[in-house]
Amino acid sequence: METLTLLYDARCNLCLRTVAILQGLEVQVDLQMIPLQEAKQSVLPEGYTQEELLSELHVIDNTGTVYRGAEAVVRILRTVRGMGWLMVLHRLPGMSKVADWGYRLIARYRYQLFGRTDDCQADGEACSLHNKQTFLKPTELPSAKTEDDHAKP
Repeated sequence: METLTLLYDARCNLCLRTVAILQGLEVQVDLQMIPLQEAKQSVLPEGYTQEELLSELHVIDNTGTVYRGAEAVVRILRTVRGMGWLMVLHRLPGMSKVADWGYRLIARYRYQLFGRTDDCQADGEACSLHNKQTFLKPTELPSAKTEDDHAKP
């Protein structure tokens, strides 16, 4: 079975919600979701700074190919049962550029739009960006897989 490794920012509420949603979907690969803040050096792709890795989602496949940003989202969606129709949209002329632009815009302002776990935990109260608790701490993610769960003996 193919393995994809998703590296995400565990301080980003949007990233945490995305991981929680992915855990509830039926994916056709072994999808490892690892917070960058807890990732071992051996998992990180070579040639990327910590700042670059934190700026957008990164997905690494079995061959070591690294997908970034909107391309990473598309790579994961290709493995989700029932999401194949989105690939048709993504292949339309100009749509990959629109997806890249939209992804970069949201990624750049994700903390302002969705908050950070640090902000939401200030003074032990729910963050003002949320009416209800809409963020999860990495330790609260249901059955989150880490790199240690997939270590080879």
